Amino acid sequence: MSDKVRIHLTQATVFPDLNKKEEKEDSFARDFVEVERMRYGHIKEMQAISPEQQTHWAIKKLTGLSDNDIDQLFAEDAAEITKTIFGFIEKYFMLAKKVWANPDDEKKN
Repeated sequence: MSDKVRIHLTQATVFPDLNKKEEKEDSFARDFVEVERMRYGHIKEMQAISPEQQTHWAIKKLTGLSDNDIDQLFAEDAAEITKTIFGFIEKYFMLAKKVWANPDDEKKN
């Protein structure tokens, strides 16, 4: 399993800050963004951030995009990235909820 999930963009997009960071041409357009798989440490960090800022923080943290780069995303691409990130979070909390509800059941497995 890869450490990143590749999200294909609906249209090639220029991310100025990421291009500069990766020493690409200013006009380099990407047709995908990679989202780092969420780790437990990310969840702990995210919980320290206000709920209103958590999605934006997670996009920045897991994609390496700056605020300026995120502003370049088309809405449907931002939605796909967010859906991927929420999928990581959902899997973690569904298991946690199950364990917290029936801790003795998990010990048997």
